[in-house]
Amino acid sequence: SKQQLIERRIADYIRTNRGRGIQNAAALLIDTRSMDVLAQIGSADFFNAEIQGQVDGTRAPRSPGSTLKPFVYALALEQGLIHPLSILADAPRTFGEYNPENFDREFLGPIRACDALARSRNLPAVELAAQLRHPTLYEFLRGAGVKLPRSESLYGLALPLGGAEVTMEDLVRLYAALANNGELRPLRRTSRDPIASRGRRIIMPEAAFLTLDMLNQPRPEIGAAYSDQAAPVFWKTGTSHGFHDAWSIAVFNHYVLAIWIGNFDGRANGAFVGRTAAAPVLFQIIDSLRTTWPEPNEPHLPPPGANLKRVSFCAVSGDLPGEHCTQQLEGWFIPGISPITQCDVHQEVLVDAASGLRVARDDGTRQLRHEIYEFWPTEMLSIFQRAGVARKVPPPFLPGTDPEVAARMGNPPRITTPAAGQKIMLPLDKTIPLLAKTDGDVGEIYWFAGRTFIGKARPHEVFSWNASAGDYVLTALDDHGRAGSCSVIVR
Repeated sequence: SKQQLIERRIADYIRTNRGRGIQNAAALLIDTRSMDVLAQIGSADFFNAEIQGQVDGTRAPRSPGSTLKPFVYALALEQGLIHPLSILADAPRTFGEYNPENFDREFLGPIRACDALARSRNLPAVELAAQLRHPTLYEFLRGAGVKLPRSESLYGLALPLGGAEVTMEDLVRLYAALANNGELRPLRRTSRDPIASRGRRIIMPEAAFLTLDMLNQPRPEIGAAYSDQAAPVFWKTGTSHGFHDAWSIAVFNHYVLAIWIGNFDGRANGAFVGRTAAAPVLFQIIDSLRTTWPEPNEPHLPPPGANLKRVSFCAVSGDLPGEHCTQQLEGWFIPGISPITQCDVHQEVLVDAASGLRVARDDGTRQLRHEIYEFWPTEMLSIFQRAGVARKVPPPFLPGTDPEVAARMGNPPRITTPAAGQKIMLPLDKTIPLLAKTDGDVGEIYWFAGRTFIGKARPHEVFSWNASAGDYVLTALDDHGRAGSCSVIVR
């Protein structure tokens, strides 16, 4: 039976890895069609008092590490914050007094959303979690029946990084919802339990499909080349803060399998890393299960009638390609929801053939070349530089170029916070954060509410606006005279 097969695999794995301090594990396998529990291993040895073997690890609340991150991305997809190829920032950032960092203590710079999830980068996940609204990750988990005894403010933005304890049963139900087009259903333990033909929708089907698609990553032990030929496994790992828990969870065929490695008494171990402690036994079990059944491995396709479209994107900016975008790749987006704009990063400029400097217009006095350069917002350009990633930025203008003419060549500021048309409830301190994306040549942004000047800030700085209730047109004016606006309602 599947129960005995998984018990044998776990026993073999612990015997082989006891030298690394791995002596206990829990596992749960369910069928996503019926939600039947097919195998449940609460501990490595029920009768071993040294490992507290009579504790049921499938029901015990533990820190899930990064295993909740896919649901941050699912909500961000659903709320129109990203599509899988959106460019996110993996860069140092402070959220109030919270300073998250990555597991490897490094920062990769700009990164696609799909890669940020696959590589489990912390900063992009926290940045997205901070932007979620109705539901936030906390509201989503509570709505899905996950017991979170504290208030949302006490968990803060550490929630997507394992800042709250959840059970393996909770995680398996949530991952099964991704496989079931976003429908949450209860686990079924006995033949007397009813089979839920329909569940409760907690994620839109399109976001559930795209999130699983983003989790179809190469297996750690065989690399990308062979993984492309192998039957798909949609998987995620997690490592709790302080190395107390190692997790690995997978959706494959029509099953969800979860593995936990750790100690019930909470003793930490530097070997308790999801990718190296829990993922190997997860894949050993999946491979063993697949050799015992005649089930075909079906491709991962969108649900029938899904509002999804596959189009070409600029491989550099993650936006729809413009006429100067030579590197392109295909990707999914949700029409009417995903943030889709045409790439304005790649622009053609006139360059003086002799000096290589930029020219505002062709006055017939010089030999000129037409060249394509990248125009990045200030914040993104500084992140590239910090990560040591070179970009093809435009050269400076020839000396003597009219400053006004030169200024008109760039892009106006684009207000990103708050969103256009947003209704804002005035906080207790009556301050509202304002932020705009600007070209790399901008030194300062001047902020206006209607015709009233409200202050200035550096391009990558959040400006705090002391607001009062009313309808406003916010304007961000850069120091080259370019302006962008949006309307907001403050209540």
